[in-house]
Amino acid sequence: MRFLPFVVKMAFTLAIFLLLFSGFATLTNHPGFAGRLLIWIYFILIFGAVFYVIFMFKK
Repeated sequence: MRFLPFVVKMAFTLAIFLLLFSGFATLTNHPGFAGRLLIWIYFILIFGAVFYVIFMFKK
């Protein structure tokens, strides 16, 4: 279980890099289903990151 925080941090880092490289362009180019899907991914990542930070500070 010691490796779990490291795996989560790596996943968040990779997801943030992917969103930075392609997220905004895809949102502006595809306002339909792909745009809504990316908006949901943004919300899930933001809430996941906030929850993860709170969880780490409570430990």
